[in-house]
Amino acid sequence: LSFSCPYLWEITENSDGTGLSIYSRYEDDNPWDMAILYIDTYSLDEVSDLAALKSSMETEGYEVAEATIGGLPALDTSTVFQDDEGTLYYQRYVFIQEGSCYVNFSFITFEDYAEESDVLFQSGIDSIEC
Repeated sequence: LSFSCPYLWEITENSDGTGLSIYSRYEDDNPWDMAILYIDTYSLDEVSDLAALKSSMETEGYEVAEATIGGLPALDTSTVFQDDEGTLYYQRYVFIQEGSCYVNFSFITFEDYAEESDVLFQSGIDSIEC
């Protein structure tokens, strides 16, 4: 699996070694610097099939669309949620099924930057090749 990201971000491996955190090294007030991307993998043992995952995400209030990404079946989900301090965030998950595992791209930013940041995220998703 490969993809490109149209901006320079820092990449660190998660502490358990199952994924990556991708974030800007800068803290400027713009859509790119105020977003973070997580990439994780899950086996089918951890998460059921795409249909069950779709149903679960819809139950939790996510907007869910079936998709094909890089020639593979996928779900594209999004929501806006509020933290304990009242800050609104936009979160988008893209689950791509590759054989017996899922690759999950989880993108989060402040809700104020959702529209502009989503263009950045979508360009990365559109570049995925398997």
